[in-house]
Amino acid sequence: MSTLKRLVAGALVSCVSTFAATGAVSSASRASHFNRPYAIAVTNHRVWVVNRGNNSVTELDSSTGAVIRVLNSATYAFSEPWALAVSDNRVWVVNSQSNSVTEINATNGSLVRLINDPSDGFDNPNAIAVGGRHVWITNGPLTPTTTPLGFMGNSVTELNTSNGSLVRLIDDQRDAFSAPDAVIVVGRHLWVANAQGSPLTELNTSNGSLARVVHGKGSGYYMIGALASSGTDLWGAPIGNVVTQMKTSNGSLVRVVRTIATGVSGVSAIAEVHGEVWATNGYANSVTEINQRNGSRVRVVDAPRDGLSSPAGIGLTSGRVWVVNSGNNTVTELNAINGSLVRVIR
Repeated sequence: MSTLKRLVAGALVSCVSTFAATGAVSSASRASHFNRPYAIAVTNHRVWVVNRGNNSVTELDSSTGAVIRVLNSATYAFSEPWALAVSDNRVWVVNSQSNSVTEINATNGSLVRLINDPSDGFDNPNAIAVGGRHVWITNGPLTPTTTPLGFMGNSVTELNTSNGSLVRLIDDQRDAFSAPDAVIVVGRHLWVANAQGSPLTELNTSNGSLARVVHGKGSGYYMIGALASSGTDLWGAPIGNVVTQMKTSNGSLVRVVRTIATGVSGVSAIAEVHGEVWATNGYANSVTEINQRNGSRVRVVDAPRDGLSSPAGIGLTSGRVWVVNSGNNTVTELNAINGSLVRVIR
């Protein structure tokens, strides 16, 4: 979850409750498909988008772009949904305002459970990653905290994907969490970016123990708010107009790449597919494709017909690039091979 997107947006309890009800799944009118869409998760057959404007989730068919359903009932308890992830026929939605996670059946859109027990340690949860049988959620972004003493969560909650139960709360001071934001699973390791300052925290996924804290120097490491991985490389989006390429082996710097030639880009999200890295430029209303092997810009997509407007989340799958546009309530679908427009979904 990009720190920059939070700043642009402004200043913005596990007893695990399982429900048998299918929930209210509605086919929304054309005007309500998207409402301040913010984050996206994609699979080979489905695209899922969270809408901050009306606390809903939109499901699309990835082959046609057609809207399958909009989940907007109070049954799902969406409350400032900030992020989501899809794995093993489950959609996990992070609710920042209510300190909870909503788990949904990806096949039929029914509610599986609401996870909101205080013991899970949720405190302004804002980013999520799924790997194997576990899911990790970061606590403590740059938003007002809900803890009685006024401190941020500065922790990572690890849950069991089979039943939503708590595996562990990771909050050791040695982990150097400082408003942890973006999170990603790379092999047997979990990388966590911290929105305050520059440390990157690497944990072992097997037991949550600390592998290393990387205190990178320079603007390439400052307040990284989005992460992606490509082969042996880890990519981060710090505050500014660049993306940072690092080694997944130790977090060391490979290079810093500008996403546009001139002006202010405001990188808000990044993703990777087949050795190419794509970044959304929130200020420049564009998307940049970067060659992972040498860091060169392959192309910048910014034609007016592409419908890019304050692009936020981005997802890649099956030769397609999906971009969430918070500025005009649309999703742009691009061809990942040549960057051409496939469609703008409204």
